[in-house]
Amino acid sequence: MKQKLLVVEDEAEIRESVRELLQQEGYDVLCAENGSDALIQFSSEIDLIIMDVMMPGMSGYEVCRDIRKKSDVPILFLTAKSEEEDLVQGFGAGGDDYLTKPFSLRELIMRIGAILRRTQKIPEEANPVYIRKWGIELDLSNHRAKQDGKEVRLTDTEFQMLAYFMQQAGKVLTVRMLYEKVWQEKFYRGAANTVMVHIRKLRQKLEVDPQDPTLIVTAWGKGYYFKGE
Repeated sequence: MKQKLLVVEDEAEIRESVRELLQQEGYDVLCAENGSDALIQFSSEIDLIIMDVMMPGMSGYEVCRDIRKKSDVPILFLTAKSEEEDLVQGFGAGGDDYLTKPFSLRELIMRIGAILRRTQKIPEEANPVYIRKWGIELDLSNHRAKQDGKEVRLTDTEFQMLAYFMQQAGKVLTVRMLYEKVWQEKFYRGAANTVMVHIRKLRQKLEVDPQDPTLIVTAWGKGYYFKGE
């Protein structure tokens, strides 16, 4: 079965170029020209959304927040900005990744493939696999997280990063290691901001005091590690 993608882009030329490329790559593609149209077209059958940020009416961030109320579908933002605070806003809205404009169509295809690979879930009938440490429980089969018995809402990327941290508890992981493991792409200089923003988001969701973390700890000059036994 073809994977179904939703492209949300107000510029017709970009929207049609992306549609043609994705169809050539074998994807089933729906398109929306604005945020309101995207919410109408969205359904549980969508496997990934490619979302422009700056659109008339609803911004991509607003659309993302609405979709996150009912779905964890991966969302790739297309944005003209790549400063850390812009990334914080995008990931804070529930985005999984971003691509800075102007971008090459080849890079877009690679990024889409990487997102779909890392967010592919194991069928629910598979035997569940759990990781449990320091009050956090991850159900790897169904991508669900709990802390002290209460469910924690994580994006797929946050879940993958936390699983990697917990599997390597006590071991210092560099930014490069985290990016290449979680994003399944070769590390590049701008990727450091992406990793740091996701660590910030995990700390906000898991730590008692995100400014003084005790679970995901910084090893200054080296990287980060999840609290060992």
